[in-house]
Amino acid sequence: MTDFTDRAWTNHAGGYYVCTHSGCSKKADWKITDHGCCGRCSQGRGHYHAALQNYAGPGTFAHRFDEVVTKPGRCGTCGEPPEAH
Repeated sequence: MTDFTDRAWTNHAGGYYVCTHSGCSKKADWKITDHGCCGRCSQGRGHYHAALQNYAGPGTFAHRFDEVVTKPGRCGTCGEPPEAH
């Protein structure tokens, strides 16, 4: 995940990025990469859907690398190596 200047970090509950929209304090969704947004507040409802439509990574939906025992070094969701994520 790339760090952007408009993301706000908090130390609550172990630390996470917070939604930067006015009046919102929810956890920012990692799938929205262009700014810190939760995708659930009134200002950011369309941002989550747009991020999923613009996803061009491995597989058909945004996901994190999850190695399984039967396929070491490969993602259990899409079959790609960790570098693709």
